[in-house]
Amino acid sequence: MNAFYATRANLTADLFRGLPLGARVLDVGCGSGALVLRLTAAGFRTTGIDLSAAQIERIKEAVAAACPPVQPDFRVGGLEVLSDAERYDAVCALGVLPYIEDQPAFVRALARHVERKGLLVLSQTRAASLFTLKALLNHARNFTPRTAWFRIALNLLRTGVWSGGFVDPTQCVPLRSLGVLDSVLSDLGFCRVHVFALFNVRRLDTEAVGKSRVGRWLARRLGWCVVAAYERIG
Repeated sequence: MNAFYATRANLTADLFRGLPLGARVLDVGCGSGALVLRLTAAGFRTTGIDLSAAQIERIKEAVAAACPPVQPDFRVGGLEVLSDAERYDAVCALGVLPYIEDQPAFVRALARHVERKGLLVLSQTRAASLFTLKALLNHARNFTPRTAWFRIALNLLRTGVWSGGFVDPTQCVPLRSLGVLDSVLSDLGFCRVHVFALFNVRRLDTEAVGKSRVGRWLARRLGWCVVAAYERIG
C-alpha cells in the first residue's frame, strides 16, 4: 500500500476520537481498506463501499486476518447501494472527488447519510503541488514500459493532468477550493471543524491537527491533498 494513502487514513482516523465506541462510520470509495481496518480496530461499526469488487475482496481477506471484534459491512458499488434511510455518525470520501463529474451533487448526496451532530470527511486534490512534482519525478525515475502505465498516461492526456481530476474537464462540475466546499456544506447545515493537508513527505505528514496557524496556511496552499471534516449542526 502506498505510504501516502496509509498516512492519510491514519490521520483521518484521528479526527474520530470524539465519537463513542460503536459509532457507525461509512467509507465511500474504501479502496485498499486502510481506513476501514483502522476504524474497525478502534471499535467502530464500519461500512465500506467501492466500485471495485477486487478491492472489496482484498479488504475482506485483510479483515479476516485481523479478526476484529465486529465485522465490517462491505458492498460493491457507489452510493446507489445505500438505502435512503441509512444514516451514519461519520461519512468519509477520501480521494474520491477527482473521479466525480458533478462534485457538488455528490457532496449533497453524501450529506444526506450523515446523522445530526455527525461528521462528513472529504479530501480535495490539488494538481499543482509539491506532491505532484515529487510523484512525477518518482514515476520518471522508475519508468518501465508496461501496459498499465500507457493506459494511465492516455487517460491523463484525455482529462488533463492540470485539471486535478480523472474525468473529462469539459464534463466536470468541480469544487475548486476549500472555500467553495465550505459554502456548499454550510447551505446544508454543516460547519467545518478540522482541516489538514498532506504532502507525501514523512516529516511533514505527522499530525491531523496541532500545526501552527502559519503551518496550516502553508500546508493548505502547498500540499497535494487537503482533508476537511464537517459537523452537521442543522
